[in-house]
Amino acid sequence: MFKQIILTTFLLLLDIYLFGQISTEDYQVYTAIIKTEILDSTKSVAIIRNGIDSQETTENTYVTVDNLTSKDLNYKYQIYGWTENYKKVRPTIIDSNCAKLLIDYCKSQADKFTLTNSFTQTFETILIKKFPIRQKHIQQDWQTFYEKYPGSGGIFSFAIIKYYTEDKTTAINYYWVRRNGLNGHGALVVMTKISGEWRMKYKTYLWWN
Repeated sequence: MFKQIILTTFLLLLDIYLFGQISTEDYQVYTAIIKTEILDSTKSVAIIRNGIDSQETTENTYVTVDNLTSKDLNYKYQIYGWTENYKKVRPTIIDSNCAKLLIDYCKSQADKFTLTNSFTQTFETILIKKFPIRQKHIQQDWQTFYEKYPGSGGIFSFAIIKYYTEDKTTAINYYWVRRNGLNGHGALVVMTKISGEWRMKYKTYLWWN
Protein backbone atom coordinates (compact mmCIF):
# COMPACT_ATOMS: atom_id res chain seq x y z
CA MET A 1 0.00 0.00 0.00
CA PHE A 2 2.81 2.37 0.95
CA LYS A 3 4.61 1.63 -2.32
CA GLN A 4 1.43 2.40 -4.28
CA ILE A 5 1.12 5.77 -2.52
CA ILE A 6 4.75 6.58 -3.30
CA LEU A 7 4.28 5.58 -6.95
CA THR A 8 1.10 7.65 -7.26
CA THR A 9 2.80 10.67 -5.70
CA PHE A 10 5.77 10.28 -8.07
CA LEU A 11 3.50 10.15 -11.12
CA LEU A 12 1.61 13.24 -9.98
CA LEU A 13 4.84 15.13 -9.44
CA LEU A 14 6.11 13.96 -12.81
CA ASP A 15 2.90 15.19 -14.45
CA ILE A 16 3.29 18.59 -12.77
CA TYR A 17 6.92 18.80 -13.87
CA LEU A 18 6.13 17.89 -17.45
CA PHE A 19 3.11 20.22 -17.66
CA GLY A 20 3.78 22.85 -20.24
CA GLN A 21 7.15 21.42 -21.24
CA ILE A 22 8.19 21.81 -24.85
CA SER A 23 10.08 19.08 -26.72
CA THR A 24 13.35 19.39 -28.63
CA GLU A 25 11.37 18.85 -31.83
CA ASP A 26 9.12 21.80 -30.96
CA TYR A 27 12.13 24.08 -30.61
CA GLN A 28 13.34 22.96 -34.02
CA VAL A 29 9.98 23.91 -35.53
CA TYR A 30 9.96 27.29 -33.78
CA THR A 31 13.49 27.97 -35.00
CA ALA A 32 12.52 27.06 -38.57
CA ILE A 33 9.57 29.49 -38.38
CA ILE A 34 11.83 32.28 -37.15
CA LYS A 35 14.22 31.69 -40.05
CA THR A 36 11.39 32.32 -42.53
CA GLU A 37 10.87 35.77 -40.97
CA ILE A 38 14.39 37.15 -40.52
CA LEU A 39 17.33 38.24 -42.63
CA ASP A 40 20.64 36.37 -42.73
CA SER A 41 22.24 39.36 -41.05
CA THR A 42 19.95 39.15 -38.01
CA LYS A 43 21.94 39.05 -34.77
CA SER A 44 19.19 38.20 -32.32
CA VAL A 45 15.45 37.79 -31.76
CA ALA A 46 13.34 38.32 -28.65
CA ILE A 47 10.72 35.72 -27.75
CA ILE A 48 7.86 36.04 -25.27
CA ARG A 49 8.52 33.44 -22.57
CA ASN A 50 4.88 32.45 -21.99
CA GLY A 51 3.25 30.86 -25.03
CA ILE A 52 0.09 32.17 -26.66
CA ASP A 53 -2.93 30.62 -24.95
CA SER A 54 -6.00 29.08 -26.59
CA GLN A 55 -8.12 32.19 -26.13
CA GLU A 56 -5.76 34.47 -28.06
CA THR A 57 -5.21 31.80 -30.71
CA THR A 58 -8.95 31.35 -31.19
CA GLU A 59 -9.54 35.10 -31.38
CA ASN A 60 -7.11 35.34 -34.28
CA THR A 61 -7.98 32.15 -36.15
CA TYR A 62 -11.79 31.77 -35.99
CA VAL A 63 -12.27 33.64 -39.29
CA THR A 64 -10.00 31.09 -40.97
CA VAL A 65 -12.34 28.28 -39.91
CA ASP A 66 -15.42 30.17 -41.07
CA ASN A 67 -13.91 30.90 -44.46
CA LEU A 68 -12.44 27.46 -45.09
CA THR A 69 -15.70 25.71 -44.14
CA SER A 70 -17.90 28.10 -46.10
CA LYS A 71 -19.72 26.83 -49.19
CA ASP A 72 -19.10 30.21 -50.77
CA LEU A 73 -15.85 29.93 -52.71
CA ASN A 74 -15.30 33.67 -52.41
CA TYR A 75 -14.64 33.23 -48.70
CA LYS A 76 -12.18 30.40 -49.32
CA TYR A 77 -10.33 32.48 -51.87
CA GLN A 78 -9.93 35.23 -49.30
CA ILE A 79 -7.80 32.77 -47.33
CA TYR A 80 -5.91 31.71 -50.44
CA GLY A 81 -5.25 35.34 -51.25
CA TRP A 82 -3.35 35.79 -47.99
CA THR A 83 -1.44 32.52 -48.21
CA GLU A 84 2.09 32.07 -49.53
CA ASN A 85 4.33 29.05 -50.00
CA TYR A 86 7.98 28.59 -49.02
CA LYS A 87 9.04 30.59 -52.07
CA LYS A 88 6.92 33.50 -50.76
CA VAL A 89 4.70 33.28 -53.82
CA ARG A 90 1.03 34.32 -53.50
CA PRO A 91 -1.72 33.43 -53.95
CA THR A 92 -1.42 29.72 -53.16
CA ILE A 93 -4.29 27.25 -53.23
CA ILE A 94 -4.23 25.29 -49.99
CA ASP A 95 -4.68 21.58 -50.67
CA SER A 96 -7.75 20.00 -49.08
CA ASN A 97 -5.73 17.94 -46.59
CA CYS A 98 -3.87 20.97 -45.24
CA ALA A 99 -7.12 22.95 -45.15
CA LYS A 100 -8.62 20.26 -42.90
CA LEU A 101 -5.55 20.32 -40.65
CA LEU A 102 -5.77 24.10 -40.34
CA ILE A 103 -9.43 23.85 -39.37
CA ASP A 104 -8.65 21.17 -36.76
CA TYR A 105 -5.83 23.27 -35.34
CA CYS A 106 -7.97 26.40 -35.08
CA LYS A 107 -10.68 24.47 -33.24
CA SER A 108 -8.32 22.73 -30.83
CA GLN A 109 -7.57 23.84 -27.29
CA ALA A 110 -4.20 23.78 -25.58
CA ASP A 111 -2.83 24.38 -22.12
CA LYS A 112 -0.58 27.31 -21.35
CA PHE A 113 3.14 26.63 -21.60
CA THR A 114 6.47 28.28 -20.90
CA LEU A 115 9.47 28.36 -23.20
CA THR A 116 13.04 27.88 -22.03
CA ASN A 117 16.08 29.02 -23.95
CA SER A 118 16.60 25.71 -25.74
CA PHE A 119 16.86 27.24 -29.21
CA THR A 120 19.89 26.21 -31.26
CA GLN A 121 20.79 28.53 -34.13
CA THR A 122 23.39 31.07 -35.18
CA PHE A 123 21.43 34.10 -33.95
CA GLU A 124 20.94 34.81 -30.25
CA THR A 125 17.53 34.26 -28.63
CA ILE A 126 16.44 36.42 -25.70
CA LEU A 127 13.42 35.33 -23.67
CA ILE A 128 11.35 38.20 -22.29
CA LYS A 129 8.45 38.18 -19.81
CA LYS A 130 6.07 40.38 -21.78
CA PHE A 131 5.75 42.60 -24.84
CA PRO A 132 7.85 45.65 -23.92
CA ILE A 133 6.21 48.17 -26.27
CA ARG A 134 3.56 50.47 -24.77
CA GLN A 135 0.79 51.87 -26.96
CA LYS A 136 1.43 55.46 -25.88
CA HIS A 137 5.22 55.22 -26.21
CA ILE A 138 5.65 53.10 -29.36
CA GLN A 139 8.48 55.04 -30.97
CA GLN A 140 10.38 55.57 -27.72
CA ASP A 141 10.03 51.94 -26.61
CA TRP A 142 11.15 50.52 -29.95
CA GLN A 143 14.16 52.81 -29.90
CA THR A 144 15.04 51.55 -26.43
CA PHE A 145 14.53 47.95 -27.56
CA TYR A 146 16.88 48.26 -30.55
CA GLU A 147 19.48 50.08 -28.47
CA LYS A 148 19.47 47.14 -26.10
CA TYR A 149 19.34 44.53 -28.89
CA PRO A 150 21.00 45.98 -32.01
CA GLY A 151 20.44 43.94 -35.15
CA SER A 152 17.36 42.29 -33.68
CA GLY A 153 14.87 40.53 -35.95
CA GLY A 154 11.99 41.66 -33.73
CA ILE A 155 9.79 40.12 -31.06
CA PHE A 156 8.12 36.73 -31.55
CA SER A 157 5.35 34.93 -29.72
CA PHE A 158 4.29 31.32 -30.34
CA ALA A 159 1.26 29.16 -29.66
CA ILE A 160 1.52 25.44 -28.95
CA ILE A 161 2.54 23.26 -31.89
CA LYS A 162 0.23 20.49 -33.09
CA TYR A 163 1.55 17.46 -34.99
CA TYR A 164 -0.79 15.70 -37.37
CA THR A 165 1.13 12.62 -38.45
CA GLU A 166 2.43 9.73 -36.33
CA ASP A 167 5.98 10.27 -37.57
CA LYS A 168 5.73 13.99 -36.74
CA THR A 169 6.49 15.24 -40.23
CA THR A 170 3.66 17.80 -40.37
CA ALA A 171 3.23 20.55 -37.79
CA ILE A 172 0.92 23.56 -37.54
CA ASN A 173 1.41 26.65 -35.43
CA TYR A 174 0.00 30.13 -34.86
CA TYR A 175 2.54 32.85 -34.12
CA TRP A 176 3.12 36.55 -34.42
CA VAL A 177 6.12 38.80 -34.95
CA ARG A 178 6.38 42.55 -34.33
CA ARG A 179 9.09 45.00 -35.30
CA ASN A 180 9.84 48.71 -35.14
CA GLY A 181 6.72 50.85 -35.33
CA LEU A 182 3.58 49.42 -36.90
CA ASN A 183 5.37 46.53 -38.57
CA GLY A 184 4.07 43.11 -37.62
CA HIS A 185 1.72 40.26 -38.44
CA GLY A 186 0.15 37.10 -37.09
CA ALA A 187 0.03 33.94 -39.17
CA LEU A 188 -0.87 30.28 -39.31
CA VAL A 189 1.93 28.14 -40.67
CA VAL A 190 2.08 24.56 -41.93
CA MET A 191 5.54 23.07 -41.55
CA THR A 192 6.80 19.83 -43.10
CA LYS A 193 9.89 17.82 -42.20
CA ILE A 194 11.97 16.91 -45.24
CA SER A 195 15.26 15.01 -44.90
CA GLY A 196 15.36 15.85 -41.22
CA GLU A 197 14.85 19.60 -41.74
CA TRP A 198 11.70 21.58 -40.97
CA ARG A 199 10.47 23.80 -43.81
CA MET A 200 7.46 26.01 -44.37
CA LYS A 201 4.81 24.64 -46.73
CA TYR A 202 2.14 27.32 -46.29
CA LYS A 203 1.82 30.52 -44.32
CA THR A 204 -1.54 32.28 -44.06
CA TYR A 205 -1.50 35.86 -42.80
CA LEU A 206 -4.30 36.53 -40.31
CA TRP A 207 -3.55 40.12 -39.34
CA TRP A 208 -0.91 42.75 -40.02
CA ASN A 209 -0.03 46.31 -39.06
